[in-house]
Amino acid sequence: CLSNYFIKDDLYLCNWCNKEITRKEVTMDHVMPLALNGSNSKDNIVVSCRSCNASKGAKHPEEWYNK
Repeated sequence: CLSNYFIKDDLYLCNWCNKEITRKEVTMDHVMPLALNGSNSKDNIVVSCRSCNASKGAKHPEEWYNK
């Protein structure tokens, strides 16, 4: 649910870079990608900006984040 990530005035924070993003810019990202046996559970899905989501792709979060 996006409301869990709402910060103010229809703004959200990217889980990865902490950039403020609008509702139109929000994407949902799997922390552990489905390709790496991640799930669709709410604990595995976070708000992400388009840039971070596209950059991370199906990489393991530690592999991508510690690049």
